[in-house]
Amino acid sequence: MKLKINTLVLLLVALGFGVGVWAWEQWSPVEDTADSSLEMGEPLFSFSEDDIEQIEVRTADLDIQFERTADTFPQVWTIRAPIQAPADEGAIAFLLSQLTTGRRDRTLEIPTSQLAEFGLEPPTATVDVTLNTQARHQLILGGADFSRNFTYVRIDPDGANGETLEIHLAPFGLLDAVDRSLSEWQQPPEAAEATPESTPEAAPKP
Repeated sequence: MKLKINTLVLLLVALGFGVGVWAWEQWSPVEDTADSSLEMGEPLFSFSEDDIEQIEVRTADLDIQFERTADTFPQVWTIRAPIQAPADEGAIAFLLSQLTTGRRDRTLEIPTSQLAEFGLEPPTATVDVTLNTQARHQLILGGADFSRNFTYVRIDPDGANGETLEIHLAPFGLLDAVDRSLSEWQQPPEAAEATPESTPEAAPKP
């Protein structure tokens, strides 16, 4: 009988604990959301797509540079290095969208010695942006977080070698936007054939 009483007591304690956890989970998100509205959701950068004149994307396999050479479609962007060729406008548009509409989900302060643990030393990719005002910005991409919804980034690092530094959680789409081979950055052959510059003029009538 004593054993049954002890078991009943343990069950009641466990039930009480479960109710407490449930209540905490119900109330905590409201409180967190209030704090988040003040501290999270800040844009990665304040510039717009139209402000961007040059982009350089550096990964372990490729260092590629782009320049805006026109203001209207079908061909706005050109690859300047390592080759000279029309860029794939879709790939560039996706990258620009990620840079200008992406937001910081969270900001973390970590010891400088832990950069490698977040995939930031060496980085997965580095994106350098030059604006039409000649101002420059840099985004350093690290690894994905455990949910694979976000990636760790550094935004316009100042180069200081302090004991701690700030990193941010940014949309995972940034990694997708830079994970391309040289051929994937180039304008597809069928698109090149469709551009007005590539279309042969009709022969004049006699």
